[in-house]
Amino acid sequence: MQIPLQQFESYIDEPILERGLGYFRKGAVKDVEEVSRGQFEAIVSGSMDYTVHLEINSGFVTEYECDCPYDLGPVCKHVVAVLFYLQQEEMDLSRPRKKKTPVGKPSRKKTVEEQARELIGKLSHDDLNHFILEQCISNPSFRQVFITEFAYLVSDESKETYKQQIRSCVSSIAKRQGFIDWSGANAIERSVDNLLLTAQKHLDQSHYQSTVYIVCAIMEEMTPLLEYADDSDGAIGGPIEEAFDMLHQVAQSQIPDSLRSELLDYCLTTFDKNIYSDWD
Repeated sequence: MQIPLQQFESYIDEPILERGLGYFRKGAVKDVEEVSRGQFEAIVSGSMDYTVHLEINSGFVTEYECDCPYDLGPVCKHVVAVLFYLQQEEMDLSRPRKKKTPVGKPSRKKTVEEQARELIGKLSHDDLNHFILEQCISNPSFRQVFITEFAYLVSDESKETYKQQIRSCVSSIAKRQGFIDWSGANAIERSVDNLLLTAQKHLDQSHYQSTVYIVCAIMEEMTPLLEYADDSDGAIGGPIEEAFDMLHQVAQSQIPDSLRSELLDYCLTTFDKNIYSDWD
C-alpha cells in the first residue's frame, strides 16, 4: 500500500499511530540517513534496535520495511515513528528545535550516495584498491557482498561459491540445538536477499550462468532449513520461491544451448532425488 506522506495518519490504525508517536517523542528514532534521493534508513530503539527502510517518491511512501517481528498489519510502530520523525516540522511536534543553519551554508544534508560519490572522486585508484582489499580481509560482510557481486569475472565461479556463503551465514546463526528461531530466520533472509539482488542484476545483464549458480545455491541450501527453522512469516520459503521464479525467467530467455541442456539435466536430477518434492 502506498501512503501519502503528509496524510499518513489517515492510513494507519490508531493504536499503531499512538505507539509510533510515543517512540518518536521519547527519542527512539536514531541514525536517520537519506541513503540516496528519497531512500531513508533509520534505527529505532525499543526492546531491541530495529532497522527501518523507507522509500519516498513524489510525496508518497512507496516502500517501507522493518526487521521487527510485528506481523499483525502492514505497518509497525517503528515505521510510524520514523514517519513522525520525517514529518516533525510540518506537524509542529513538540521536540527540541535544531539549531538554525547559518546563512550561506547549505540547509540540506548530503545523502550517503552523494557523500560516497564525492569521496570516491577524490581518491586515487591505488587508494581505492587498498581500501577494498583491506575491507575484504577484515570485514566479512563487505567481503561477501564484494565477492558475490563480481564472482562472475573469475574463472572458478561455481554454484559452490554461493552455497558456501549461505552455509556460513546459517552456521553463524543456528542455535546450538539446531533450531533457527524467528529472528535467526529473518537474519538469514536478509543475507539471502542480497544474493537474490545480485542474481537479478546478472539476469538483467544476461549473465545467465551466474544467475543459475546463485538461485540454485539458494534453492538447495534453503529448502532443508524448512525442517528446523521458524518460517511463520516466509523468511525461508519466500527466497526459495523468488529463486524458483528467477530460474523460470532464465529458462524463458535466449540462453546458450549448453546452459539449456545443463538446466534440463538439473531438473531431471533433482526430480529423481525428490529434492523439491513439496514444491509445485
